Amino acid sequence: MSPEVIRAGGISVDLEQFTARAGRRVLRLTLTEYNLLVCLLRNAGRTLSRRQLLDAAWGEDYQGGERTVDTHVGRLRKKLGKAGKRIQTLRGRGYKLDAIRRRSS
Repeated sequence: MSPEVIRAGGISVDLEQFTARAGRRVLRLTLTEYNLLVCLLRNAGRTLSRRQLLDAAWGEDYQGGERTVDTHVGRLRKKLGKAGKRIQTLRGRGYKLDAIRRRSS
């Protein structure tokens, strides 16, 4: 049986090995960052609200504020390096992983 790997825009996660990569570089993520990345990859191209991301990363019982997502997305972007630019902020709506590779001119 082959491992389940999800990919989008040069970012990949191996769900069996709990590893994440940006290109060929292995990422050292916290569990929360890993869960956020998996959620964004599974929903690449779709806008996810902070509440949806909270539920995915912390569970539906989490009682903290939704703005904590902003902090963790910021850390995840840094760890992704250039690929972190693929996580778009949609003001007032949430976040989206842009999975389309664009050529730089």
